[in-house]
Amino acid sequence: MPVSSLPHFRLRLGFMAVAATLACVAQAQPQIQSVSSVQIDAQPLGQALNALALQTGARIVFASDLTEHKQAGALRGDYTVQQAVTQLLAGSGLVADFSGNEVVIRPAGNAARASDEVTALSQVVVTASRNERYLSELPMSVSAISAQELERNPQTSVVAQLQQTPGVLASGTNEAGSQKISIRGNSYTRTLVLIDGVRASDFRGLGGVGSIGQTVNPADIERIEVIKGPSSVLYGSDAIGGVVNIITKSGLRADRPLQGAVSMLYDSSSRSFEPNVSLSGAARGFSYRLSGNGLNAQDRRTPDMTLPYSQYRQRNYNGRLDYTWDDGRVEFAVDRHTGSFDATPTWFNAANGTNYPLDADDYTAATGRYYVPKNDRTTYRTKLELTNLGEYLSGLTVSLYHQDLTTRSATDFVWSGVPQTQFEFKHKAYGGSVQSNWQLGDAHFVTLGLDADHTEYKGVDDFFTAGVQTSSDRTSGTERSIALFVQDEWSLTDNTVLTAGLRNTWTRVELDRSDRYPDRTNSSSTSRPVASLGVVYSGIENTQLRALFSQGFRNPNMYISYMGSSNGNRHVLPNPDLKAEKSNNYEIGARYNNGNLDADLSLFYSDIRDGIRMVTLRRGPGGVEMQNQNDDKTRSYGAELAVSYAIDGTGFTPYANLSLLRYKTIKRGFSTTDNGVPSAWGTLGLKWETNLQDGSNLFADGQLVTSRGAHSEIVNDLTGVASGSEYRSGWSVANLTVGLQKKTSTLTYNATLSLRNLFDRSYTPAPGGYLPEPGRHVVATVGIEF
Repeated sequence: MPVSSLPHFRLRLGFMAVAATLACVAQAQPQIQSVSSVQIDAQPLGQALNALALQTGARIVFASDLTEHKQAGALRGDYTVQQAVTQLLAGSGLVADFSGNEVVIRPAGNAARASDEVTALSQVVVTASRNERYLSELPMSVSAISAQELERNPQTSVVAQLQQTPGVLASGTNEAGSQKISIRGNSYTRTLVLIDGVRASDFRGLGGVGSIGQTVNPADIERIEVIKGPSSVLYGSDAIGGVVNIITKSGLRADRPLQGAVSMLYDSSSRSFEPNVSLSGAARGFSYRLSGNGLNAQDRRTPDMTLPYSQYRQRNYNGRLDYTWDDGRVEFAVDRHTGSFDATPTWFNAANGTNYPLDADDYTAATGRYYVPKNDRTTYRTKLELTNLGEYLSGLTVSLYHQDLTTRSATDFVWSGVPQTQFEFKHKAYGGSVQSNWQLGDAHFVTLGLDADHTEYKGVDDFFTAGVQTSSDRTSGTERSIALFVQDEWSLTDNTVLTAGLRNTWTRVELDRSDRYPDRTNSSSTSRPVASLGVVYSGIENTQLRALFSQGFRNPNMYISYMGSSNGNRHVLPNPDLKAEKSNNYEIGARYNNGNLDADLSLFYSDIRDGIRMVTLRRGPGGVEMQNQNDDKTRSYGAELAVSYAIDGTGFTPYANLSLLRYKTIKRGFSTTDNGVPSAWGTLGLKWETNLQDGSNLFADGQLVTSRGAHSEIVNDLTGVASGSEYRSGWSVANLTVGLQKKTSTLTYNATLSLRNLFDRSYTPAPGGYLPEPGRHVVATVGIEF
């Protein structure tokens, strides 16, 4: 074994030894006896049992035909899983057997043999297919993170909480307050983010995650679904690498007119306090939820330095009102985010083409910085859902939204504060969708829909010389798109479902004004078809096998096609001749759950053509000129595994996530797999949970997060010749989280303490990150619910 790998090996060995020791000495109570707040509406029995599994974390196993044509009454209040299941099954002719964290539903009088009775599993319900489906029914690779998992892994951003999802990497720049997500090694611009069905636009106009890591408060999230691989048939442009679908909390689970929660999060790495407040309630079919939070993060502390200009600020305010009746629901919501963030000055190493954070002691009169003093987003949305509309039309959903985004960015000289450039960008979008669901006989469930979006862009670039404004360029334009999509879920046999989908998107981009490029082409139109075909086979006990072919695309939008930008001495030219990125994805996978062992495996191959990449055109005294060009192809293949095992009667659940990836880029005839993307990363962990004698719930989670190193081969855009390379070292980080929840008749108290980077490792995640992660630090939360 190489000497350099010994510390990581010893760390893994030590962590596994500690986990094994805990497993031997702990005495835990079955999780089935944990008391949880249960909020379930009257609905079909199968859906009610699944909702209970989602709210409590229990594994509820049953054959789907057992619950057909059976209804469950509403259930609201604090119950153990055993109490809740017993009440839901009352009068159904079914009974339940309880063991550890598993519940097996069977007909009354039948022997408790899950292996004989169960052919389908009740798992988490997700909306990745634009309809509610069990996770086990989907042909694509999807990971779901529940509200409870988010609460037990306290973080200040969504991106930090997603990093342990198989296939997901954090992809940063030099902005601590603007984290991004990479799925399967792809650029963050190839990740589509939805918040309650509405696209979360990046102010730089590139789609993708942008600064979404700070624009959604984790305390407001009900569930996060991560779709890995192209999903453009259902979600359109930008869903070329994957989709992050964030579903926020509502008042639908409230069981009285007024209830609420107050909490405080502290992160020692940035000396930040984050208060969160929410109020919710329900009465006579109406429900509501109001929430707000604030965060002021100071400069990040790392093992080697405190990063200058890495602070950021955020405020989030949310309100939602729902009205529900027997066959429908209508909702109205407003989400408001205000924020700002700085970018740490970096220095460019020409030998390997990489930027590194610049220590404050090394600043000179020529050192410049980039910062965003304003990054505000306001979204208004409404949705109408109708069910049971006829013999064939089973559902209709109409959604509308309006979104305003205003961002102001600037560059100046650090010592003097003399401005270089200022840029204000305004993005106004509105649109909606109509989706109808048709049950055509027993074999076909067809989804037919229309998506429409209208976006207006306005930008103002101000340029300065010696602190005096010398010019101002204004740009404006519009982008319109309309899409038709259809998907058919065809039950070929009792155990085989074929899912086929088609979509066509028509897009028109028009440049209304450009002071800098008055002679540019002022419009373009495209039509983009995509398709998908998947199959799920569930004829093997406790197992679902899946296969999928899917396509994705990303249209070049107004910003990169016609507007361009300048920051200091970096000038990005528009490119009206850009073509859309296109991808094909081939995937097979398997899911297995026997009540204790839960495993999901995916194998995939993907290719992307006409990839859009920022290319350097020239360097000179006036700075660097760059442009987005169709200059990149990628071919990737890999595997993702998520596995856990609940040990009966102990409360222990060891788990592991592993991602393997081979990511090859081809640009200007130069092919390499040394592109900064690690070939392997993952998490090894052990969870534990028990009930104390006073009814309190105690839990713990110890984990080792690790990644292999990654080489980056630097190709000179001007010559097409390799000009250097960089190696980003591999890393391993140990974390330990403990928490306590105590319930009384009227209040629930929560406290969580998370010790992050226990051994104070210095590391910078790949791909694309400039800033090292925090050193040893504490993230703590306390809260009360009433």
